Amino acid sequence: MNQANYHRAEVPALLHLVEAWRKLAGQQTEAIERSDWQDLLRLSGEKEKLKGLMDAAIAASDFNQRGNRPPELRRAADELVRMEQFNQQLLSERSRQTQDELGRSRTKVQRLRMIRNAYRRSRQTRWHSYL
Repeated sequence: MNQANYHRAEVPALLHLVEAWRKLAGQQTEAIERSDWQDLLRLSGEKEKLKGLMDAAIAASDFNQRGNRPPELRRAADELVRMEQFNQQLLSERSRQTQDELGRSRTKVQRLRMIRNAYRRSRQTRWHSYL
C-alpha cells in the first residue's frame, strides 16, 4: 500500500475520533452555560479517555513525522482548537462571575453580622434601662 493510500485508510478513523471530541466539546459548552460543574467534570473525563485513543491513532500513523496531514484533518483540528478556546473563555467568564457573586455574598454576610450585632447591643441596652 503506498503512503497516500495508507493515509486515506487512517483518516476515517481519526475523523471519527475528532467528531466524538467535537460532540463532547459541544456538550461541555452546554454544561458551562448551565453551570453544571459535575457534568463538566464527567465530560472532561470522557475527553481524557478519548485523548488517549487519539494520541494512539496519531502515533500509529506517520502524520507527526512527515507533517503531511490530510486537509480534512487539518480543518477538523482547527475547529476543535476554536471550540476549546471558546470553552476556555466561557469557563473563565463563568469563573469571574462566580467570584463576583461570592464577593457580593461575603459583603452581604458582613453587613448582616453588623446589623445583628447592632441589634443585639441595642436590644440589650433597652432591656437594661427598664431594670
